[in-house]
Amino acid sequence: MNQRIIKNSEGQKLLYPTQPDLHIKNILSKEECMYFRKLSEMFPEQEGSLVQLRRSDRGLYEVDRQYWSFKEFPHFFEKLRKKLEFYYKTNIHNPPHWHIMKYRRPGDGLNWHAEGRISYVSFSINLSDPSEHEGGDFELKKSDIKLNMGDGVAYSGHSVHRVSPLISGVKYSIVAWFADDSRIDVHKKPFPYKDEKFKK
Repeated sequence: MNQRIIKNSEGQKLLYPTQPDLHIKNILSKEECMYFRKLSEMFPEQEGSLVQLRRSDRGLYEVDRQYWSFKEFPHFFEKLRKKLEFYYKTNIHNPPHWHIMKYRRPGDGLNWHAEGRISYVSFSINLSDPSEHEGGDFELKKSDIKLNMGDGVAYSGHSVHRVSPLISGVKYSIVAWFADDSRIDVHKKPFPYKDEKFKK
């Protein structure tokens, strides 16, 4: 089992995989992608959704994108979890929730970051056809990947990635952060920086 141990800012030792990122094509059909997009439309949009991201040099900072969190898992998640267990050769646990992301205004995006505190392996599925938007692309810093509608990618929680700033159109995706045994307790704890003020 190829893994490395990295100590986080709280002094906790967390495991990370060393396998290459796993690109899986056609996880969802076009019809399934459209279903999840329409699912998000059942809920009202909010102005200025704030995502609590933190970087050591900036503290908490705001990310303006629309997103919805769900605790019940679609049928394909169990098949995906087993595939990840087989590939990474370790116990993989479903996260407490998964998200539908919507980038809908020019400038929406996500700066370079990693989510190692909560994620052994992260997974992103593209719900949009690339022709529907300019910008808003999922990018990994150490590899070049292009996701078509229905494609997904698994990447280490230690991998630095971003969503490039949206220029035009609308971009939808599904995101989930899967835990290994070393992160079970982390998922049960409250966000450690909840009392910290956002940086502008």
